[in-house]
Amino acid sequence: MGVRTKIRFVDAGVLDEIVAEDNDGDITDETDVMDEVQEAADEAGRLLGLGKRRIEAVFAHNRLKNKKAAWKNDAVICRYFGDSDVTRRQMRLVRRRLQRAHRRTTEGRLRIRLRSQSKASKATTRGRNSGGVATPRIFQLYPRWFAATERERAGILAHELFHDWSRDHDVTGDPYSIDNVLALARDEPKKARRNPENFEQFILALA
Repeated sequence: MGVRTKIRFVDAGVLDEIVAEDNDGDITDETDVMDEVQEAADEAGRLLGLGKRRIEAVFAHNRLKNKKAAWKNDAVICRYFGDSDVTRRQMRLVRRRLQRAHRRTTEGRLRIRLRSQSKASKATTRGRNSGGVATPRIFQLYPRWFAATERERAGILAHELFHDWSRDHDVTGDPYSIDNVLALARDEPKKARRNPENFEQFILALA
């Protein structure tokens, strides 16, 4: 895409941790690390573009009733964002969040901090964004991220870009469980429309 993500190594020894996690053995130095992150950011941007276009197709209709019909007739949208109680405001919310996340990957707005796994909340944590208006484009990745597949890496980056609500993980149980993602869309669609994992799974389903 030609837009470089700003990447910074924060903790001493983090490069060695990343090299140890890399299953393919492709990473040997900081340049390799930055290339891997950039590739994932580019792919995240591509996936978010797919999601944005899918939602824009709903808004191609003039009348609200036709927009709602287009939403409810799209099986993938309904699977991850629900088909009940959808209002103009809720549809606009989903579109706006996809637009913002896409812009952050295509306009050089990403700033990623590479941290030691010891700084993560769990040994399995791959990324973290604390949320809030100032932080969606600035977040941390941990060495475990480099053990993920290319598809997973892009999904994780996209996921972190949606942490811009104080209650955006308002999920009972494991917020990363696909069963919980689908149940949220089915039973509590308004919550699904602000849950980062629902957005991540939505764009991955379009690839």
